[in-house]
Amino acid sequence: MSLTAIYRRLPSSLQPVAKQLYMGQRWARFYARLPYARLLDRFRLNDLDDIYTEEYFLQRTRPPHDTVAETVIDELVERYDPDTVADIGCAIGHYLLKFQDRGIETTGFEGSQRAVNNALVDTVQQADLRDGITVESDHNLVTCIEVAEHLHPIYADNIVNTIVSATGENGTIVFTAAPPGQYGTHHINLKPRRYWIEKFEKRGVTYCPEDSKAIINSLNTRLSQKTWPVENIMVFRN
Repeated sequence: MSLTAIYRRLPSSLQPVAKQLYMGQRWARFYARLPYARLLDRFRLNDLDDIYTEEYFLQRTRPPHDTVAETVIDELVERYDPDTVADIGCAIGHYLLKFQDRGIETTGFEGSQRAVNNALVDTVQQADLRDGITVESDHNLVTCIEVAEHLHPIYADNIVNTIVSATGENGTIVFTAAPPGQYGTHHINLKPRRYWIEKFEKRGVTYCPEDSKAIINSLNTRLSQKTWPVENIMVFRN
């Protein structure tokens, strides 16, 4: 019998306790593995294809992930009307596909070779995001959605540099990263918003709190429930 089936058979009064115990043991396992996962990523001893399975990427094409992506793309296109978009850490290109469906030119960069091999569009390039990647800075909009938390802190400046370098003059950056408390696959650098804002501002781009709040509020109205990518949105202007 699965854990879900057991949970559903519990009296309603015990279900909150069972859920709390289950989440507690998940967090305990997560933090127990964290130093080892960070060590492997720090010295590039890990194999991304062992961490991110084919199913990990394919689930991004299904609800609720796909529904969130569709809604986010609609919001960004309506608000910024970009001609060219770069997505840093684009996985199999599920966001890029939706931009292309709206007639927008796209470029994507992804660290996992498995993701590149299964890409939904032909504009995804394989690149180790821990390195500073040279990208043509002619994009109206650059996105990086829930990627930076997967990299060791020592590489945080590199991914910020890549994002900024890809952004054209007066271009817009839409960035999200998991904060402390957001459990997930290989989340090894969970930082508060201020951590990332300071790194971007050191690169000379301007944080736009009003735009950030407006997009979050709009998406929360459009979506039936709040989701991590939406709540984590930060907007910057080059």
